[in-house]
Amino acid sequence: MEPHYLPRRVTALGSLILALAATSTAAAAPQADLDLLAVSGEVLPGTATTLVGIGDLQSGADGGWVARAVIDTPTSSGESAILGDLSSDASHGPSVLRRPTLVAGFSQTKLGSPDFQGGQIGYLASEDTAILTRYQGAFIGDQLIARQGDAIGTTGRQWGTFGRIVLRPGGRIYLRGGSTQGGLLYAQHSETVLVSVGDPVATMAGPITNVGRFDISPNGEHWAAVVTAGPGNDAILVDGAVLMVGGAPVIERRAISATLGLGTGEWLELLSLDVDNDGRVTFQATTNTPIGGAPTIRGDRVIQLEVGPSEAPHYQDSLPGSLAVFVSGTDLVLEDQVIASASATFDADGDGQADAGYAIATSTVGSPDWQVVSVSEVLVGTVFVTVPGLSGGRQGLVRLQRRLEGDVTCAGVPNSTGRASSLTSFGRSGANSNDLTLYCVDLPDGCTAYAIGSRQSGSAPNPGGSTGNLCLGGAIGRFLPQMFTVDQAGRGTVELDLLALPQPMGAVAATAGDIWFFQVWHRDLCSGPTATSNFSNAISVQLTN
Repeated sequence: MEPHYLPRRVTALGSLILALAATSTAAAAPQADLDLLAVSGEVLPGTATTLVGIGDLQSGADGGWVARAVIDTPTSSGESAILGDLSSDASHGPSVLRRPTLVAGFSQTKLGSPDFQGGQIGYLASEDTAILTRYQGAFIGDQLIARQGDAIGTTGRQWGTFGRIVLRPGGRIYLRGGSTQGGLLYAQHSETVLVSVGDPVATMAGPITNVGRFDISPNGEHWAAVVTAGPGNDAILVDGAVLMVGGAPVIERRAISATLGLGTGEWLELLSLDVDNDGRVTFQATTNTPIGGAPTIRGDRVIQLEVGPSEAPHYQDSLPGSLAVFVSGTDLVLEDQVIASASATFDADGDGQADAGYAIATSTVGSPDWQVVSVSEVLVGTVFVTVPGLSGGRQGLVRLQRRLEGDVTCAGVPNSTGRASSLTSFGRSGANSNDLTLYCVDLPDGCTAYAIGSRQSGSAPNPGGSTGNLCLGGAIGRFLPQMFTVDQAGRGTVELDLLALPQPMGAVAATAGDIWFFQVWHRDLCSGPTATSNFSNAISVQLTN
């Protein structure tokens, strides 16, 4: 595996000597789980800049990532900066993208809340040096977009301070900030106030008094936000309307729909949320139902539920295809599968192999402090790391070596859930790695399903009376030993054995350069006179060395 970034500079000579000695006497190290891109307190690869700390990690809608960072340089200490990697697959490693400067008469002192799209970096900046940062300007590169005191379109309001800038395809620019009439979410490109303090909310007593957490879909066509209205109740709005789940509104102290299976109770605190390109929202909330805990909801389904507050996985982000990513203690979880754990190994020198002595650690408050974002097909995040030769846990910037693999070759037909089941694969594309898993979501719960695979694509509408389409051709193998029953979250997984992929004439081993096509067949409506079957979308995966 070729390294995609410059090796992190080793500062402990003893560790380097031990590492060299180990490679001369031991077998090659196994593949790592995580790439260690940078460590707080150490020099960034290929620079004379030391990373002090990192936060506010954001993914770009077109791949790559950016973050707010504090750095030390040969001429300054504790400097605010924007750190990131703008490559479409986040494979180049971190570099300093922006430092405070003078732009359009605005003397920048601190930078933060970054985002980017199409190579353009959006960020907020402060003009003061106060410890508590207040952002008074919004920028894209060297262009000042808006500053404190500017008119907000033709609304008659003026900007106060800013909370976030979001860039999306087609020149879409979104600003979250405060105005002379309160907080708002503003579409700068169309001069449209999407939601604002003072707006009425249907079915709620009283107007909006606060606009809080929000998300913009990757394509920029949908938005979701947590707002406070009426007598201190929060609600989730989607494109201006209260989110409905199971036919009931998601509003604090309002009843939860019985269709979710949580028991009788109400919504309490509304936590993380995400909106996809179809306008579907995934969110986490606490409840006072008998089950309790903090369930995570996608569409009209509970996709994650833990009964103990200390055990409850925290929903963080979604990969393309709306696959949910959770953090639970030291574990990083994709849907219901752990993809990195306390035993995770790290590649610190960029050769793709695990390096001894690196491990997940805890911060001063006793937590690993995982913060992750999806970056196109990969996950980038921060976590505390034990580093050989250095005392205490250090904040590490990491990239998961496993990633989404494959391209959709054929769309699915909606099933009884109202959505087409969605198939993706996650892991490593290397044939010899034998580390690839199929994930399928939006399946009808309780039904049986299994994966099929072939070296050829095809097209056979409604085979055997199915309501779906078979999109594979040639010799098609069925993964019958891994047949599964769809869980209540509407999902199933199949761990592929690339050394023995089923085919009609017997199992075969995948080799580098092969292109395999996969699909999931499943029952629909499961039983009764209307029982039928359907297929997920089909994907192709090209295997590598």
